[in-house]
Amino acid sequence: MPGYVEGKIAIVTGAASGIGAALAAALVGAGASVVGVDRDADRLATHAARLGREAFEPRVLDLADPAPYPELIGSVARARGRLDLVFNNAGIVAGGELADMGEDAIERMMRVNTMAVIHGSRAACRVMRAQRHGHVVNTASSAGLMPVPWSSVYTASKHAVVGFSLALRAEARRYGVRISVACPGLVATSIFESAEPIGAYDYRATVDAAPIAAITPTAAAGAILRGVARNQACIVFPGSNRLLLGARRVAPGLVDYFTSRQLATSAVPLGGHPVIMDLIQRSATLPIWQRLGKRVKPWRQRVDELHEKAIRAAGGYDDFGDTDYREPFDILMGSYDDESRLHPLGRWLAEYQVVGLLTNRLLSNKWWKEHPELHDVPVERPLVITGIVRTGSTALHYLMGANPDTQCLEFFLATHVQPRPPRHTWQRRRDFWAARAELAMMYGLGEGLEAIHHITADGPEECRHLLAQSFTDDCFEVGNHVPSYAAWYGSRNHVGSYRRHRRLIQIIGAHDRGKRWLLKYPVHIRHIDALLEVYPDACIIQTHRDPAAILDSYVSLCTHFRKLQEREAPRREVALHQMEVWAVAAERALAARRRHPERFHDVHFRDFMKDPVGTAEKALAHWGQPLSQAGRAALEQHQRAHPPGKFGKHAYHGVDYGITRDEIHERFATYMEALGIEREKERGVGS
Repeated sequence: MPGYVEGKIAIVTGAASGIGAALAAALVGAGASVVGVDRDADRLATHAARLGREAFEPRVLDLADPAPYPELIGSVARARGRLDLVFNNAGIVAGGELADMGEDAIERMMRVNTMAVIHGSRAACRVMRAQRHGHVVNTASSAGLMPVPWSSVYTASKHAVVGFSLALRAEARRYGVRISVACPGLVATSIFESAEPIGAYDYRATVDAAPIAAITPTAAAGAILRGVARNQACIVFPGSNRLLLGARRVAPGLVDYFTSRQLATSAVPLGGHPVIMDLIQRSATLPIWQRLGKRVKPWRQRVDELHEKAIRAAGGYDDFGDTDYREPFDILMGSYDDESRLHPLGRWLAEYQVVGLLTNRLLSNKWWKEHPELHDVPVERPLVITGIVRTGSTALHYLMGANPDTQCLEFFLATHVQPRPPRHTWQRRRDFWAARAELAMMYGLGEGLEAIHHITADGPEECRHLLAQSFTDDCFEVGNHVPSYAAWYGSRNHVGSYRRHRRLIQIIGAHDRGKRWLLKYPVHIRHIDALLEVYPDACIIQTHRDPAAILDSYVSLCTHFRKLQEREAPRREVALHQMEVWAVAAERALAARRRHPERFHDVHFRDFMKDPVGTAEKALAHWGQPLSQAGRAALEQHQRAHPPGKFGKHAYHGVDYGITRDEIHERFATYMEALGIEREKERGVGS
């Protein structure tokens, strides 16, 4: 971020306090020159003295009358010679019932929150259009993306800002101007202290009772500037806010109900009673899984119920197809009952996953029944990236997936199987937004998960969702303590699951016949014989790295997923299990290579890190697919746009689970020796 704003000229409104003051300080700290606008002259002067008047120029203006604001923007551009960034951040709030709200409060909120943004954006765009560059950032709120009861006018003003900004972004793109809108959740600023009370409503008390802690203005400013540097259209933060918005896309009625109850704590007749208010506030701060807990039937007794829920979700379609999936399904239900450590929220997430997989199975079967011609879609010589986990396969997949001459399995289509629609229609599709909501929920609940394994709804995804329709996938043992299921899963040949996998690929690629498939999943190496039986012409790209360098990172990934659903995730237990799982997988790969040496091409992690595009080009060339000029340009662009650590740094704890590097090397010795895998020096924590 510092490199993006260094030397730039910026205007920040609402710069005397809260997010605006934090933005100004962060911009100055990163080397920008800031003009701070606010009605509070004293605070502006204090900030100017602290930040230095050369870096921070105060301008006093009350945006309740937005008419003078465009002239201020023009004067800054004329005096400074250009204008690079405008942060329309100022805002006010009033809470209470609309029927009790006066005309002045309504008009002032709309003038400051909406009209000032529109006037300021217009003036900035006039300057930036002439200079052919610039970035306007408008501060809205999570209230701009969902309804906030007892703040109906504030919600209207912020919805207007979101819609206005997204429309302007499309309009301004053609002359090189960027537009972003920031949608923060709760931020600990003075806006609530100054909120005008309407009737008996106490905004401050309501915010204090919220179950989600407010973030600091400094953290909010950092999130906004990171989003600006990435040119994000809609900058939503923090993670709890993304979770809430994602949950609302899935269950809007439920979220709106609980939101209205929470925000009503100081407005309804119960408000004011000290004992009741204390109980409400204390219950609101309990961990969510304690508040959601209730007695439920054993999983074995809910099998019919889970299937019925899936049938309802599939619109009444009830053909689950062949019954091969029932054995692993029933074993999994038994493991959930007898062995798992699910907390109540974990039970809900497990049910969400199980019903979702059953629903996807039904809908996929419906496609086959209604379109039997899909069975004839060719899948020829697919490129399959696999290998031990954390060996660079994801980065290689994303890079090679940028090649326009191949087709990938996108997350959206892995979770909503159908013939791939035209890409320009995706943003209008409800199932695409459902996929985005699922990712938002996952990253909102699992702190740090995005840095460990970043996924986008329209980006390349692993094959796990397709295999999981048969309830034969390692996601169940990664996310839960289910040793009986894991033992069954690891000891079987899942050729039936791979036959279904192929049929699902045929559905998705029906409109892209002739374009070569690029698939990726480390777990394929665990079942390489089944894969090669179903795809005898598969072109395997096997990735390699010193197992001692990756085990700790993978254990960290597993424990992060476990924490979403389970009360505890002992690192040593997870590490011992996963070390054995992948050692066996490496041995199976060696055996398959002896039988089918012509089906494998090797990519070593160090080679890939030294020359990502060159490594990808060699892999394609090995399998008879030269990289076209357009393909090379796409790969190089992807590499520039996705530097390491773009989505955060994966920090983990070092080898602290009682397994030494020598023990890991000994367990993988045959694999390492056979394929010339070098030992890496021990590094510090992180990746």
